[in-house]
Amino acid sequence: MKFRLVFYGDLRPKQQIGLAEVHRVREQFRPQLRNLWRLTPLSESGGVRRLPPTNGDIGIFENVSGVTFAPLVTARWDTYAELEVFLIRQSSNRSVLQDGGDIDNRLKTLFDALRMPTSSEVQTLRSQSPDVLADTDAYDVLLQDDALVTKVSAESDRLLDASIFADQYGAVPSVERMSLALITVTIKLSRTTFGNIGLSS
Repeated sequence: MKFRLVFYGDLRPKQQIGLAEVHRVREQFRPQLRNLWRLTPLSESGGVRRLPPTNGDIGIFENVSGVTFAPLVTARWDTYAELEVFLIRQSSNRSVLQDGGDIDNRLKTLFDALRMPTSSEVQTLRSQSPDVLADTDAYDVLLQDDALVTKVSAESDRLLDASIFADQYGAVPSVERMSLALITVTIKLSRTTFGNIGLSS
């Protein structure tokens, strides 16, 4: 199974930001993943999103410090992921990898945003803002754990015209750290089961 996720915004290196900034990146992926569940083949696996799962399905929900997450790539489904990242950044420098950290550290921010937060991270986020993760609906994320990513490739380039995002931000973004990330996700099976066979297409 292959699909693409998109992020646009402030994507700083991991060592320059806190959990709240990582979670803001995660928030962009949530509606994309929820919409993915409305499409085949995931739409045919609705039983895994019920509590308890129906028709003998293996549920994907994970409870982390009282918050319910719905990871798409999970050990329960015997799945793993390969990622291809195309990162486009605003930059006045000759190298898009200068000024604010290299691509590896920006990828670390993306990977943290694609996975479920840990129990301690959930507690910290909620202590900083009670409204964070307060939604009672299951919170869609790509990964149960980033250890389920077995292959990564990355390419970067310069964003030549930020005005294409003016409608979203009300003005042309001028912050050089604004980035556009296109993430191609390929889900593969470590073991074929009745529950995950639909993902092999």
